[in-house]
Amino acid sequence: MANATEVPNGRDGKRNGEAAREAETRALDTPSIDSTGSIGIKESGDRVLNVNTSNPSNPPPVAGYAYDIALGQSGTASAGPAVAGSYRPAIAIGTPAIAQGYWTISIGLSAGARSEAAIALGAYSSASGQNSIAIGRSSTSSGNNSVVVGFSASTTGVNSAVFGANASSGGASLAVGFDASTGGSSTNANAGSYNTAIGNTAKVTQRNISGVPTNSSNSSAIGYGATVSGTGSNALGNAATVNAGSGTALGHVSRVLADNGTAIGATAQVTANGTSAVALGAGSVADTANTVSIGTSAIQRRIVNVGVGMNSNDAVNLGQLNSALAAKADDARVKVGGTGTATISGRPGNIAIGNNAESTGIATNSATIALGENARATGIAGAMALGTDTEAAAQAAIALGLRAKASATNGIAVGLDSNVTAQNAVALGNGSSADRENTVSVGSAARQRQIANVANGTQATDAVNLRQLDNVDGRVTTLNTTVDGIGVQVANNSQEITQIRADLNGGAIGLVQQASAGADLTVGKATDGPAVNFTSTVGDRKLTGVGEGELSSASNDAVNGKQLNATNVNVNNLSARVDGVDTRVTNNEAAVTNIRNEIGSGSLGLVHQDPVTKTITVAADSAGSLTNFAGTEGVRRLTGVDEGELSSSSNDAVNGKQLNATNVSVKTLSNRVDGVDARVTNNETAVTNIRNELGSGEVGLVRQDPDTNAITVAADRAGTSANFAGAEGARKLRGVAEGELSSASNDAVNGKQLNATNVDVKNLSTRVNGIDARVTNNETAITNIRSELASGEVGLVRQDPLSNTITVAADHAGASANFAGTEGARRLMGVADGELSTASTHAVNGSQLHATNEAVDNNTADIAKLNTDMGELTGRVTIIEGNVTTIDAKLNELESGTAGLVQQASAGANLTVGAATNGAAVDLRGTGGERRLTGVADGVQDADAVNRRQMNAALATKVDNRYVDVKGLGHAATASANSIALGNAAVAGPDGGNVAATAIGYAAKAPGEGATALGRNTEANAWGTIAVGWRANATPQRAIAIGSSATAGAENSIALGFNSVANLPNTLSVGSTAQLRQIVNVADGEQLTDAATIGQLRAALLAESERVTAELSAQSAIIAQLRAEILALQGRLNAG
Repeated sequence: MANATEVPNGRDGKRNGEAAREAETRALDTPSIDSTGSIGIKESGDRVLNVNTSNPSNPPPVAGYAYDIALGQSGTASAGPAVAGSYRPAIAIGTPAIAQGYWTISIGLSAGARSEAAIALGAYSSASGQNSIAIGRSSTSSGNNSVVVGFSASTTGVNSAVFGANASSGGASLAVGFDASTGGSSTNANAGSYNTAIGNTAKVTQRNISGVPTNSSNSSAIGYGATVSGTGSNALGNAATVNAGSGTALGHVSRVLADNGTAIGATAQVTANGTSAVALGAGSVADTANTVSIGTSAIQRRIVNVGVGMNSNDAVNLGQLNSALAAKADDARVKVGGTGTATISGRPGNIAIGNNAESTGIATNSATIALGENARATGIAGAMALGTDTEAAAQAAIALGLRAKASATNGIAVGLDSNVTAQNAVALGNGSSADRENTVSVGSAARQRQIANVANGTQATDAVNLRQLDNVDGRVTTLNTTVDGIGVQVANNSQEITQIRADLNGGAIGLVQQASAGADLTVGKATDGPAVNFTSTVGDRKLTGVGEGELSSASNDAVNGKQLNATNVNVNNLSARVDGVDTRVTNNEAAVTNIRNEIGSGSLGLVHQDPVTKTITVAADSAGSLTNFAGTEGVRRLTGVDEGELSSSSNDAVNGKQLNATNVSVKTLSNRVDGVDARVTNNETAVTNIRNELGSGEVGLVRQDPDTNAITVAADRAGTSANFAGAEGARKLRGVAEGELSSASNDAVNGKQLNATNVDVKNLSTRVNGIDARVTNNETAITNIRSELASGEVGLVRQDPLSNTITVAADHAGASANFAGTEGARRLMGVADGELSTASTHAVNGSQLHATNEAVDNNTADIAKLNTDMGELTGRVTIIEGNVTTIDAKLNELESGTAGLVQQASAGANLTVGAATNGAAVDLRGTGGERRLTGVADGVQDADAVNRRQMNAALATKVDNRYVDVKGLGHAATASANSIALGNAAVAGPDGGNVAATAIGYAAKAPGEGATALGRNTEANAWGTIAVGWRANATPQRAIAIGSSATAGAENSIALGFNSVANLPNTLSVGSTAQLRQIVNVADGEQLTDAATIGQLRAALLAESERVTAELSAQSAIIAQLRAEILALQGRLNAG
């Protein structure tokens, strides 16, 4: 039966901590007859109850302060105590669990909660940050306000969350899934910040830039095996990879290897050469900077449902091209020219994942989704914001990529800094902007991109590629053939020509007509065509007699030379003014050059360099206490730093070399201390050998008086010291009686005397300073002893020839050995450290006694206090013995069930556990480990225990924490192995399958392998499919549907935009038959499969127009010649 000690708390003037230590000491020294375990409970008020075992290897638990609880069981001889303490209620349950700090809770074998409000649950779990939580075996939460759940999960950053075995995270980051990680190793305190990793083995890792590992921040990796190495990047999908800054990879095994790249679709990739490039569609490859690829050289897709292009860099559809070519061929006079915590609303289906993510759709069943740091989905319904700092601020808007923004209804922004401000518009790629309704933009006014790998257009609304545009020449071949047949037709129609001539002369027909004399002349009034060409066979003609045309914004009159001259005069005057501006700009350039030179020389700006001393100063004449070297890409390393002065008053910066030298010195010092310990051990061994080698002798320097049996050493010789060192080193002097201890005594003291002194100060540490020098002196002395002592076979001092043991008067009586000589007492040198124990008779040397004396001198007050405390302890032992008797009586009550923590008032009554005590936990573990608590009914009240059935139902319904907030009603989410399902009724993969799919959103479904469904009622039904947006549907393999109600119904197709439909294989659709969109900000195509712009089309048509005009002019000359010949022939016929 265990003993208990009741100790007043603070009544004797001691601090609370001292009272707790006294209670611990009493518990350690209290006899016990109970070996089952130990318990320490701090009751309300000022009394402590400690119950412990008698096993000295199982120290008791200690509850140090009011309302603290410590429970522990010593499972092995080496188990330590459980400790709870630090002025506020704390709970420690386990051996040796530690709860150290206000409001801490530590439960489990070696669990430790070591900071304010920290919680550690599980064997070897550790929570050392304020308000931190670590749940699971070997879990570690060392950052403030961080949460870790899972076996061996860990975080070193503040405001972080980790869920899953072996998962880890950096600062302000989220990691969910087995082995998920957000920024470097779990022990790296400088790991990346503001990252998100969701999925088994999903990782945000360091990026190697020019051989230097650089932490990644503001990045997201979502999906089984998804990996991001770069700042501001996002990877969504099974095994999706981004190894670049500001990159986005969306789809099964998609990859981005270049900065600002975007890859969307299963196995889509942006290669290392594809900076700011976009790859759209399964298997698409973008390998050139600032391009958009929707396929590869082997797999090409058509872009369907393309709206009519309006600007020079807009994509044109096949209908535009056919119409333009038809108009050009039909008109012989056409000339084309030019002039901290996730926030979510209460609506079912909304999802917000990431630090400070916000999903606030307000419509019923709004199904808005925000994934990533600071992501905001604030549209009325169906809005999706995926990535850091993204914003979807309108109904059915989608924003994907770092700082992407879609603020118009049904708008889609994909890529870093992409922006959509017009309804039904799409912006694709880094920096792309879409500001016109029903358009697809792959760039901006300042940055244009090519659309590569475009298949031949076949429908009127399809995009055409450069190869189709180059084939325009073939369209006018028929025109040439038609012209070639004109001569034959003219020859057969001489009569008609005669009539034509008469009509022409009268102005009744032809391009130039006059209805009647005096009426206005008209030119081509019945035909179309935007120009009149006056060129003759010898060149251009002047058009004279032209009156002054009206000058206005609406005028289409021709102007004459007089009007143009007036304009030229104004231009010349303006040119003179520009010349003056040019001179001023030149002066400005000179001034800029001077400023640049002054800055370069260090004579101008905040950074100055003295021309004589070459000393560089930064803002020496300005106030301020901080210099910030951070840039737009984060903090910078400061290199080229010389070694700073090391002193107490120095404010110099130190470099890495100095800090490394300090670390090396610390390590060297540690090695030296280890060496000193080893050498001391060697000294002890050497002294033992000396003791064994000494033999007895009757003659020599060491003698024994036959009457008094007193032993003398060199009594009749001069000298002030006696040296016992031999050839093998110093020897121990054994059999030494207790010497007189006084200021005048020159007796040697034995180990028993020194040990008695050391017992009084056994808890005091000896000083390390000086040990190395003293040990070195000992080694030297031992060596001298070995070389000076001679071996002896007779006399009081003898050495055994076999064992080499030396004895002094071993076979003689006597109680002392006198080393005094004719000149008085001698010093006994070369004495090794004697054994210090209660049974030791060894001589101790000056070093041992000096160390003891110094400790005694320095701690006299502490020793006196300890003696006083020990006296008080004697009285308290009597109290403890009385308490033991009381405990015996209590045990009898425990057996009957009328007392103790577990009680039953009568048969059939309810059992109560700790009804009359405080305490925050009940530990059911036994000697065999943890126990199951069976027969638990469903909990009803808030404080009732729940059973496994209730817990499973609750976990299936809702996951809610500070970084993941999913709200829904109805059925639970369902996910197969290696898959992610978030949202009410979300399904990722078939039952029992292993497809690594991702389904996020209310009723989102991703049954296909590697499929990704993001948004309410989205469906990604086959391998590698992606569906993003409210009611988006991607059915066949590698299909992609992005946008609310977008449908990709054919294999390898892409439907991009609200209500877009792609129902043909290998096509990209940006609309539907009922809703067309333009593709704007398209760069001129270069390859045969690139999309062509209206600018290219117009240029091609202009070239064809000029060629056709030249051909028609030639044919006109032939017709004129034929007409003259016909007239001549007619004249001859008339003449007879």
